[in-house]
Amino acid sequence: MKKLNFIKHHPYFLAALMVVIVLVAISVWLLFSSIGSDWRGITPQFTGDSYFYYSRIKEIKDGNILIGNPFFWEHRRAIAPAFFAADWLAALPLLAGFSFNFMVVFNLFFWSVIFVFLIYLILRQLRVGGLIAALGALLVYFETFRLMFRPVSMQTIYPIFALFLLAFILWQKRPDDRKTLIFLIVAMTAAFYVYTYLWQIILVFILLVAGYFYFIKDNHQAWRLLIAIFVAHLLSVPLIILTVKQIMSPYYWESMERVALVYTRWPAANVFYSGIWVLAALLFLALAYYWLKKFKDEDYKELLVFAVFSGIAMLIVSTSNIITGKELENSQHVERFIGVWLVIIVVAGLHHWLKDKQVWRTLPVSRQIILLVLLLSSFGGIIRYVKVLSGANFFVKAISRTSTQEEIATQNYAQPLNWLANNAKEPIVVWVIPYTSQINDYLTINTEHYSLFAVSGENYLVSQKEVEERYLTSNYFSNFSLTDIADALWEYGGVGNAVHQYKTHNREVKFCRILRLNLFGYDCGQEAVSAAAFKGPQYFIDLYNQYQNEIKPNIDRQLKKFNVSYILVDKANSPDADLGKIGNINPVYQDKGFVIYKIDE
Repeated sequence: MKKLNFIKHHPYFLAALMVVIVLVAISVWLLFSSIGSDWRGITPQFTGDSYFYYSRIKEIKDGNILIGNPFFWEHRRAIAPAFFAADWLAALPLLAGFSFNFMVVFNLFFWSVIFVFLIYLILRQLRVGGLIAALGALLVYFETFRLMFRPVSMQTIYPIFALFLLAFILWQKRPDDRKTLIFLIVAMTAAFYVYTYLWQIILVFILLVAGYFYFIKDNHQAWRLLIAIFVAHLLSVPLIILTVKQIMSPYYWESMERVALVYTRWPAANVFYSGIWVLAALLFLALAYYWLKKFKDEDYKELLVFAVFSGIAMLIVSTSNIITGKELENSQHVERFIGVWLVIIVVAGLHHWLKDKQVWRTLPVSRQIILLVLLLSSFGGIIRYVKVLSGANFFVKAISRTSTQEEIATQNYAQPLNWLANNAKEPIVVWVIPYTSQINDYLTINTEHYSLFAVSGENYLVSQKEVEERYLTSNYFSNFSLTDIADALWEYGGVGNAVHQYKTHNREVKFCRILRLNLFGYDCGQEAVSAAAFKGPQYFIDLYNQYQNEIKPNIDRQLKKFNVSYILVDKANSPDADLGKIGNINPVYQDKGFVIYKIDE
């Protein structure tokens, strides 16, 4: 009976949900059907880095519950350098005994439905009408379409974010109800475990709201919030202990530098992009509250408190490097939440405007124009995020996907990978030649084995020296020049070394010159033309000498050092690999595209 009542009272939501389900179904069907008769069981990638999260999920299935390093055998028992509870959520169907392909498709449908449902409930709790709430939930999904197709991040993280927002709004409406307080604590704890950036946002948000209650002399509610945040952290003690262990790793900071860490107190460009839209939305709500007396009802007050402090919290976390001096793509990751938040706030504000639009006519024309400009500016932010977060062409590609040679070619990986899975029972290390071959990505997904070198392996707690050595060893047949090594910095130095560091340096130089700090004796320095120039030539000279003098003359020693048992050659992409230079190897598998050699001890 309750289900029938829900269908009866929420027809617009059900229509929106059907749109989402049909959209996902068409996208999945077109992807799999485009492979057609070439299907061999290799899981397609909906986004370019899906394999990275597929490997993490597979590692959980293989028994490494702390993920470790899914790519490097020697570090498989280590701890992940960041969040991983979101991976556990994604892995549940796999742990329940279902196939990997089923898990991928199930998660896409399940988390999409949960996310849209929670956004709809949030808007309804903000007193938004059924039609507008359904359209708002649909708009959020369109905005986050690409990221919801991306396994784990943000596929399982967005719904937990929405769960927290719903829990806070429910508590806000019934702050003395023990159930809403418990729900808030559970939602906060879940958010802490799934994503570090959510932890930061929620902590700042709750402290700001508690401070607001103290300011208005409502000490009782302030204490309830402080108790809630304390209990949530108490429940998160295992996570806190693990975080401390992560940071204490001798390779933590250099690993983070590869991932994206830069040392700067200057705000990133994303802060300004996102800050404009946040401030526009908050100004619209605040000015409407102060100028339109009829808006001064409890529903609008709750919306204003929720919007102001959650928006400010996200901006504070985005700019936290101003205080800490450390920036780890904070603004880029927080911006993903700002996009969702902006739709919720603008849709709720628009609802109040439509409900009481006749009151607007009593305002002076100048104030009407100001509010209209702010409202349109906020919509401009939503349009930008629909483009940025969903991916410029991802939506169109997903619903009109046709067969491509690359997608069909991945199915050819099935036979060599199945051979390795069936003939090497224990986890072993495979040298894939070249390491850029996509089969290297699937090695850690379709088998229990590990790579000699994979770009994704550097995202874990490994020394920079080891990453460099693995990279040089895996390129034994590449006959690298000094220029080749310098040009490939991203491959072994990560996006941090290859992009963020020199761009951050250039941004600091520009700010320094704009502010004319040189007049006060500050050396602004010179802009770097490239990451290699910023790194300096000696770094690459040392790597080249290591490659020529240590790696190439001693390849057998290097393979033994990294416990390599098999060599897998992608013949189409590595025609010049002369395996005769490697001692004690025997071919054990061959097809049209691949050869597998076993290294005899």
